[in-house]
Amino acid sequence: MSEETVPTTETTATAASQTTATPPAGAQTTETPADQMIPKSRFDEINKELKALRAEKEAASSEAQKAKEKQMVEQAQWQQLAEERGKTIDGYKAKADEYDKLAPVVAEQLKAEIDQWPEKVKGLFPTAEMPVNEMLEWAKRFRPLAQEMMGTTAIVPGNGTRPKAVGMAGATKAQEDKRAAWQKAAAHRYR
Repeated sequence: MSEETVPTTETTATAASQTTATPPAGAQTTETPADQMIPKSRFDEINKELKALRAEKEAASSEAQKAKEKQMVEQAQWQQLAEERGKTIDGYKAKADEYDKLAPVVAEQLKAEIDQWPEKVKGLFPTAEMPVNEMLEWAKRFRPLAQEMMGTTAIVPGNGTRPKAVGMAGATKAQEDKRAAWQKAAAHRYR
């Protein structure tokens, strides 16, 4: 009878580790991009976890801020609390002032652009005063329609059609005639 060898767990473990060992540093791997892709379900799971962690972080920071304010109130540090809130309010006021300065300029530019559109598209524009952000959204939606009706691919404010070149800049009629005659003679000479 011949002796049969039954692989033990030690020999199978070493064989498995040899087959799954990493290739040497100089060897190239032949993995395709499909091998490196992450399944959508795993991607969605990671995104869900990330969103949950962000929400927890925001909740914790807002709770910490509330706890700090409560502690300051309890310690009768009204003045410091008022200063912190004043700084926050000043930041909002600065942004509001900037918006108030930019809003009329942007509205004027949008109205100038819309005035160049065909009447059918201009007729869709709400006549009531609307905030600039709503006006921007409206223009964004109807700009492709206006461009299609006007037959242009892009409307760029300030960039119209370029003038056609008539001759050399600063050249007189005599100089132009002389240049044209020279070109004609050169064309006949090198045929």
